[in-house]
Amino acid sequence: MNSTPFDPPIAWDASLAGWTVKSYDLVRQALRDPERFTSEGGAIAENLAGQAMLVTDSPVHDAVRGLWAKSFSGGTAAARRQELEELADSLLGPTLSQLQRGAVVDLVPLFKAFAGKVVLDLLNFSRVNEGDFRRWYELVLDSAAFSISPNHPLYAERCKAKAEIYEVLKAEVSDRRERLERGEKPTDLVSMIVSAEDCEGITGAVILDNLFNLFTGGADTTVRWVGNSVVILYANRPALEEIRANPVLLPQALEEVMRLKSVTRFAVRIVRADGVELAGQPLSRGDTVYLLTSVANHDPAVFSNPERFDIHRKGKPHLGFGYGMHQCIGMNLARVEAQALIGRLIAAMPELEVAEVQYGDDTVVRGPQYLGVRQFQRGR
Repeated sequence: MNSTPFDPPIAWDASLAGWTVKSYDLVRQALRDPERFTSEGGAIAENLAGQAMLVTDSPVHDAVRGLWAKSFSGGTAAARRQELEELADSLLGPTLSQLQRGAVVDLVPLFKAFAGKVVLDLLNFSRVNEGDFRRWYELVLDSAAFSISPNHPLYAERCKAKAEIYEVLKAEVSDRRERLERGEKPTDLVSMIVSAEDCEGITGAVILDNLFNLFTGGADTTVRWVGNSVVILYANRPALEEIRANPVLLPQALEEVMRLKSVTRFAVRIVRADGVELAGQPLSRGDTVYLLTSVANHDPAVFSNPERFDIHRKGKPHLGFGYGMHQCIGMNLARVEAQALIGRLIAAMPELEVAEVQYGDDTVVRGPQYLGVRQFQRGR
């Protein structure tokens, strides 16, 4: 039998000083097994927020997730569809005018404005403008999955951005405490978690870390996803025309984009104890394991013809939003955001083409950092 890129499914990578796992089934196995593979103690916890849902397997994870679950449920997200379509229309208007004048327009700032407003509205912040928000989360998320030394140029910038964000968060938390003491009911995400302070392990530090996690991570992946969607859909015009004729196909098409060009390229776990094995490979306590979700989404044992963009693909779900207890809490909202924004874009601008796309050198998340588009001219 000929070997494939998935043989072996787990291998040591000296450049990462850790194990890489490629196969779909093994990646899912590790993601759903926090007893053996923990999200705690890695570089992401160190660089972001150590007590956030994303990086703790403790009961605090379930307590915080439970507080916010309804706000991120499928029904709650779907109820916002019209609101998000109206936001998309308001942002697309000026862009359409520029395109009609023959300009090449970068869509990434539009996507950032859209996703940033959604996150800030969820948090109901009154002390942050969208420019600061984008600057902060971009600095903090850059190479967040890797440890960097204090001598690295990015280290000081990241520390400064984190300190500025935490000052904003502290002010917002203080404001919610005062409002709750006056008898206000918790409505936004900040108020909800502040109202649960001192319950089920939710301390002041837990509150700040989880708000920091939402603040920094709630927009970037959506921006990358819709960017990837534009690149792929407008390069596949038969599929694009099929979606325009039958918009009910758009959600599945966007899921296929996420499978084909996964935004988050891997998840990191730490082996909890000696004696753990994965696919027969012995692992040691403290070993770092890189679960290559973006590669697993191309596993030919699970996805037939995995390099093909197929908006009618059936079968197992992709791992673009993770799996197990740390599956992205915001995935339902992200889906409705993407459907609203891409749906309105397709309706308003069916005749587009990508003039230039730049992805940058980010090794953790993948999506356009510059996406120049122009009016499509047949025969160009």
